[in-house]
Amino acid sequence: MERLNQKTITVSRSYTYTYYTHPANEGRPTVLLIHGWPDSAETWSGFITEHLIPSGYGVVALDCLGYGGTSKPLNEKEYDFRAMSADIVDTEKLTTVACLAHDWGVGLASPVSYFPPMPAPFDLDALIQYQLQHQTPDKPSITSEYWRLFTPDDAPQIFLAHLESLWTVLYGEPQTWRELWSVRDGMRNFLLADRL
Repeated sequence: MERLNQKTITVSRSYTYTYYTHPANEGRPTVLLIHGWPDSAETWSGFITEHLIPSGYGVVALDCLGYGGTSKPLNEKEYDFRAMSADIVDTEKLTTVACLAHDWGVGLASPVSYFPPMPAPFDLDALIQYQLQHQTPDKPSITSEYWRLFTPDDAPQIFLAHLESLWTVLYGEPQTWRELWSVRDGMRNFLLADRL
């Protein structure tokens, strides 16, 4: 992040965001990078310095609400995707932006990136058919397993009690992710077994 300018801004909701910028070369867009759980803007550092900057792209990489150098409100209602998306729009006044996000950062990127009218109408029936073809009882979706891990009341205690296993998975091999997220309660069982 040493090649970027670190900035802070207090948004209309009175929260302070820390973010990092680098200007775009003429004719190139700025890439807004939105991290997910459990990262910060730092997660993008290699991608920024090895790919985006050398290719002339501008960069805005922020620490999302609750992470890094950004405010960390205790009331979960403050983490509303629409409100946080409005916060992000407050950071820099840019005209040509491409959003890149991962994990729950995608929920923030979606409202920021949506500019109606869309060229084709949203087809809910096609989405349902796709899900039915690709998700069967013996093959759970990654999304359903993700929420099955995060939504139980004991999830925070499990994470805290099994941090080493959690970090092993989060920063481990992609194959491990495929194995654990494609089995019902695979990630939860991995953590509870204290696997490394």
